[in-house]
Amino acid sequence: MRATPFWILVLLVAALKLAAAEKLSASELAAARKLSAVKCAKCHKFYEPVDYTRADWADWMEKMRRKAKLKPEQFDLLSRYLEEARASGKRLGTK
Repeated sequence: MRATPFWILVLLVAALKLAAAEKLSASELAAARKLSAVKCAKCHKFYEPVDYTRADWADWMEKMRRKAKLKPEQFDLLSRYLEEARASGKRLGTK
């Protein structure tokens, strides 16, 4: 059976979702917190991801990606960190 472009796309999307669903390691978590402080908090107050819908948060992340001049790997790490908090309902700005 020949793989069609449709099935290749389906497999690619599934692989990306699995990669995004992985929990952050301790070193990734530390790096994401530092990145948040250096790239986000230096310009504005911290906004809790949990206060936004997934779509609204994704829109803001895309806008801020350009303003903060995030490299692709920085954006990926920061997105995973903040989306994990948003999806779990965890508030990051309070201890």
